[in-house]
Amino acid sequence: MVRPVKRKYTLLRDHTDAGRRYSPGDVLELDLARGSWLVAIGVATTAPRMAPVTRPVAMVEQPRLAAPAVKRRRCGGCGW
Repeated sequence: MVRPVKRKYTLLRDHTDAGRRYSPGDVLELDLARGSWLVAIGVATTAPRMAPVTRPVAMVEQPRLAAPAVKRRRCGGCGW
């Protein structure tokens, strides 16, 4: 038996299916025939739901730590 191909659809308007109410923004996973029908009548879209737009968060500067001092080794013969 071949399993029907399923796809996610985001609702654009209120929708009732089998007595259950769905709101705009709800995501339904439907077979292509049912999903295509919802897109054709303008109730759903295949585009993923967009994340809400938020204000940018101010960047907090982290205190800079001093680099550890590097101890130089002297050359045994040349004194460098």
